[in-house]
Amino acid sequence: MRQHAQRKHIIRSLDRICYQLFATSFFLSPSLLQLVARSVSQFQFSRPRDLDAEKSLKFWLFIVMCANMGSLLNHTLSYRVATPNGEGWGKTMLLDFVGMGTPPTQIELLALDVLIIFLQVILVCISYETSLAMSLPPEALDPLAPDDDDSIPVLDEDEDSESTPLTKPPPPSQRPVRTSTNTQSRSTTSTPVLHLRLRPTIRRILDPAPPISSSNASQLPLPNTTPTFVFPSSSFPIQIAFRTRTRGQVRRDPVAEQSGNDQDPGTGRDGEGDSGIGGRGRTIPGGLDVG
Repeated sequence: MRQHAQRKHIIRSLDRICYQLFATSFFLSPSLLQLVARSVSQFQFSRPRDLDAEKSLKFWLFIVMCANMGSLLNHTLSYRVATPNGEGWGKTMLLDFVGMGTPPTQIELLALDVLIIFLQVILVCISYETSLAMSLPPEALDPLAPDDDDSIPVLDEDEDSESTPLTKPPPPSQRPVRTSTNTQSRSTTSTPVLHLRLRPTIRRILDPAPPISSSNASQLPLPNTTPTFVFPSSSFPIQIAFRTRTRGQVRRDPVAEQSGNDQDPGTGRDGEGDSGIGGRGRTIPGGLDVG
């Protein structure tokens, strides 16, 4: 898939930003339990389908809300405003010697929680669709693929420096000589790495993607690393013996089959006498009857 490395770089960058916001929220409103819950759940959000490919996007978004529900309820219902002398501050086991000049307000803490949830939702959607696109066949449609008209014009630094007005014109001897290459526009276009759309994301949440069944025919066989030959099946030698015996019965002479029908099935000899003298005995399959 094209631009897969750039998308993985975006996922890792969002993952690191979320961890930094966890630390900021911990310093503003110390809660060791909430910090551990967010950090443990964040490990799964950057690789949701690598851990369990059968879970849908709706399941992972539900985990995002569950991981941040405790912090939202704490900052909404049971938040205590700190007094100037330090009363009302929560105690923490880490970095208790670090203090702040002014206590954070309730709106600041709630805004930080909403920002964390928003970035985690974007991270889960991008990582889920990226992993799903890697498992789909090449002719399938990439849900994160940008449109053809999503190119962004980018100007070169030389063009920006030339278009900047000067306060004092330089002397004639120091003026740059304009050539045909300098007068041409050197603007280029940059194609976005991904395009996260709202409507396909909502459709993915309401209608989860079906699990991809891997067919055995499309998989390459593993090389044989054993020193001796291994039969594909335990019944393979028995099948060879059965096929050899069947071929021998098919190639048997018709005269021998007729003589075998005249034999007594109990004694294995013909009906002319018990000793088999003067009669026809058993004939080897493929042999000639000269009697």
